[in-house]
Amino acid sequence: MPSKPEVIKERRKNDPEYVERVREYGRKYREKNLDAEKERNRISAAKKRSESREAYNAYMREWTEQNKDRLNAERRERLLTDAEYAERVRNRERASYVANPEKHRSTRLKSVYGITLEDYKVMYREQEGKCAICGTHCPDHGKLGLVVDHCHKKGHVRKLLCTHCNKGIGQFKEDPEILAKAIEYLKQKD
Repeated sequence: MPSKPEVIKERRKNDPEYVERVREYGRKYREKNLDAEKERNRISAAKKRSESREAYNAYMREWTEQNKDRLNAERRERLLTDAEYAERVRNRERASYVANPEKHRSTRLKSVYGITLEDYKVMYREQEGKCAICGTHCPDHGKLGLVVDHCHKKGHVRKLLCTHCNKGIGQFKEDPEILAKAIEYLKQKD
């Protein structure tokens, strides 16, 4: 006598109406028990993640890295089209900045100039808190503090400057010849 699974397998092969009835039953069951099914799936997924948290985190980091362009495009699009979402993001970022401004400063230094906050502080101490050009003493933070001067062509960090000197170099397009001409101009007597 064949076993029950063999009988069901044979019936599925030979009776298309039976297959359709079983599928329809499954669809109706899922529709009727959708919330319970979602909860079971959520609990099961959470259990899997907690059993192997490190493996899950590694998988998510890899997945995010592979999909970062698409994710960033979706976020940018949502920021442009969903005003409520954009406001929530701005409020969250403001609160985060107020809670930990040093972290944001460190992140900005690292992403823009490739140096850490500790590197900045070492440079500040070496320069004794003074601009490398004019020698003006400035605080090591805030809008009036010393800023990181870097080469726009090669990207390397030079020294710390006050905002006036840094903007001046920028206005002269970091060109020594133009600066030399400006010096000659200033030396002329009226």
